Amino acid sequence: MQFMESLHSKAVAGWKPSKSFEQDVSVIEEALEDGNRGALAEAAMHLAAQIIERANEYRDKKPSLDEKGQATLARFGVDTSDPLNKAGFLRADPVIEGMTRRALMISSAVPSAEAAARLGVSASRLRQRIKEGTLLAIRQSRGHGWLIPAFQLTEDGELPHLSRVLSAATRSLSPEAVEQAFALPNEDLEGMSPRDWLLSGGDPASVQILVAGL
Repeated sequence: MQFMESLHSKAVAGWKPSKSFEQDVSVIEEALEDGNRGALAEAAMHLAAQIIERANEYRDKKPSLDEKGQATLARFGVDTSDPLNKAGFLRADPVIEGMTRRALMISSAVPSAEAAARLGVSASRLRQRIKEGTLLAIRQSRGHGWLIPAFQLTEDGELPHLSRVLSAATRSLSPEAVEQAFALPNEDLEGMSPRDWLLSGGDPASVQILVAGL
């Protein structure tokens, strides 16, 4: 409970951790001590840091929602009477599921230096590919470089035709969306997932069509 004790000792005046907060911290502390779940716990903390860092970017924005937008948020369990209720939004099940997928992706992602070595390219070339969109990456909090989602890599390199396939995207794609698409069986790929299709030597043009439609 060192983390929780530290929070209590450094708590600012007027702020007292809630019971649910303490329970959440306990879950993270327990996971950090578990070799099988430690990486996931670290990823969850990384994600929380990103949310806090980015909060100031949106603090002064006051987006308006039309009736359709309010209805959509309501289906997700968000209180539409207060569109800026960030806490309620972040607790909505679909948002939690999305953040869980991202945390799992971060926990298995490869640091950029290791990814560059595995791909046999320089750090500058790796950054160039990230900028081009031919390699998907997640920026670490506090500007500490990039993480490369593992679904794009193999033991000794990258997924066959990865650059060509990702170049087919017609818009900026999130790593989560592409990872999910690459893992799902597809009838147009003889029932194989796009990742398995490429690994087996399948025609990359078929996956390009899929990526273009994301």
